[in-house]
Amino acid sequence: MVAFRSRFQNDNQLKAAAESDPAHVGEIFNPVGNHVRLIKEALNAWAEKQDPALGLKPLPVTNVFDKATGDRVALYKSMHEPPILNFQNKIDRIVGKKTVVALDLELPAVDEKPEVLQIVDVVVRYQGAASTRPLLENDVLPTRFIKVYLEKHLLANDRALHRFGSLTNTVRDKSAALIADHVRKVEDITKGKSVGKICIWGSSSGGRNALDLAAALSRKGFPLAYVGVLDAFFSADETRDVPTLTTKPTPSFRLHTSIQTNESDNFFQTVGNHKKITRQGAGFLFTSDMKDGNGNKTEEIHGSIPPLRDRDTTRQISSGASDDDAHSEVINQNSDAVRSTIGRILNEA
Repeated sequence: MVAFRSRFQNDNQLKAAAESDPAHVGEIFNPVGNHVRLIKEALNAWAEKQDPALGLKPLPVTNVFDKATGDRVALYKSMHEPPILNFQNKIDRIVGKKTVVALDLELPAVDEKPEVLQIVDVVVRYQGAASTRPLLENDVLPTRFIKVYLEKHLLANDRALHRFGSLTNTVRDKSAALIADHVRKVEDITKGKSVGKICIWGSSSGGRNALDLAAALSRKGFPLAYVGVLDAFFSADETRDVPTLTTKPTPSFRLHTSIQTNESDNFFQTVGNHKKITRQGAGFLFTSDMKDGNGNKTEEIHGSIPPLRDRDTTRQISSGASDDDAHSEVINQNSDAVRSTIGRILNEA
C-alpha cells in the first residue's frame, strides 16, 4: 500500500486511487468530493513554483473536478520529470496511480505543520431599485443573522466572510458587465483559498441578476450553498409555455444555464400576471402593468423557476393590491426568510 506523506494520507478516495483503476479521479471519474480539493491544492502548490512567465493562475479550491482542473492535470503530467504517461504512453487528464503519488509530494508532509488554508465564504445580494450603487456589507446580510459564525471564526481566523452586492435596474444583456465583474471578484476573493459557503440572493431585477451570477459561477465549478430570489424579473416571452398561454398562468421560466446549488428558494406572486396581450407569432401571453423607476412599463411577470424550490406567496398578497404593490409585498414579507436561511448556513459552518 502506498504511504502518502501529505494530507493525502487522510483521504480514502486518494488512497484508493493509488491502488485501483476504478478509483482514479477525473472529469467523469469520481469528480466530486474533498479529494478534489486536495488535488487542486497540490496542483496550486506546484504551479506556484513554476516560471511566472507561464502565467499559471491558482485554481479555485472547490470540490468539483471541472475542465480547468483536467487542463491543469494534463499540463502537470506533461511537465513532470519524467512525464507521467498512461498505458498508451500518452498524456491524459486523469489522476491515477502515478499522478496521485507525484501530487502527494507537492504538498508539505503532515509533520511539517503547513500553514492553515483559510476557508472563504461569500454572500452576494442584488436589490432591484430605480438607481444603481454598491451595497454595504450589512445591506447584503446584517450582522445580527451571523452572530454564531462571527463568534466561532473571527478570533480563530480560520474562515473569512466577504459580503458584497449592488442595487440594480437592469437585467440580462444590460447586466452582463456587472455579472462578469462579480464573477471575477469571487475568483479573486477565493484565489489560493479553500472555497466555503457561497450564497447568492436578490429581488426583482436583482433576483434575475442573482440567477445569472449563480449560473455563471456554476459553469466555473464553484459550489453554491444557497440561491434565493424574490419575484425575479422575467418577460412574458421567456416562459416555457410559449407560444400560447390561454388561461391566467403561473408560468414556468427557462434558464439557459443550469444552477448547481445545495439549497434554494423562489418566492413569487402571480397577482400581476393578468394583462392579456398578443404577440405576433406567439399567440396570447400574459404580462403586468408594472413600471420601472422612470414610470415606463416593464411587462414583468413572475412564476416558477426550475430547479429552484418554489414558494408561491400569492395568498399572502393584500386584496386589491396593484401589480407594483403585490411585487413589493412579496419582497418585503419574505426577505428575512432568505436572510435567516443564509445565516443558518453560515452559522452551521
